[in-house]
Amino acid sequence: VSMSKEADDDIRCRIYLNSNWLEFKRITREKCNEVSHKNILLFQEFCEKNKLSLGTFPVEHCHEAYGVVFENGLSKEKIVYSGDTRPCETLVKYGKDADLLIHESTFEDELQANAIERCHSTVSEAIEIAMKSQAKYLCLTHFSQRYGYHVDIHEKTKPSTDSEVNEYKNTRVFCTSDHMHFKMSKIPDIVKSNSAIYKLTYQESD
Repeated sequence: VSMSKEADDDIRCRIYLNSNWLEFKRITREKCNEVSHKNILLFQEFCEKNKLSLGTFPVEHCHEAYGVVFENGLSKEKIVYSGDTRPCETLVKYGKDADLLIHESTFEDELQANAIERCHSTVSEAIEIAMKSQAKYLCLTHFSQRYGYHVDIHEKTKPSTDSEVNEYKNTRVFCTSDHMHFKMSKIPDIVKSNSAIYKLTYQESD
């Protein structure tokens, strides 16, 4: 089979580009692994120096889904992060007596069927896990985009006749938003102001 010079040059060019692309990917992968390894060592050194511990535990979402436990040996503070998950007993176990439980609450209570189907949690389910684990405070996060930038806890939960649930919801729970950062010592103030912040900042004006 004869080929034109243009076709032959095109094939040679493709072979050259493909081989170089594979080489580029190989080098990039090696460099990324090298950087990742260095970062892990630096993080381990930082944790040991400051008496910090970081652990993981399985949660109910997709394959290889994990929550995270962070403990500060100096301040004795414990922070637990759920990751994406359905309510599960491992969260109750590893979240036991946490100073702060950060729990996803993708859906409002009315959309519990959606939460079950997509392996996420509702606001009230997150509150229930926090109360079971006796977490001092609960930070709700990972809201569906349908709710906008911020969520009002009372709007997204069904009314409860349980006084303990209402007390916990009013004094121990707050919502977070993207890029929010705060000191642990400021959490009580955040809880008090959370509903007011929502009404002043995020609700549409009449």
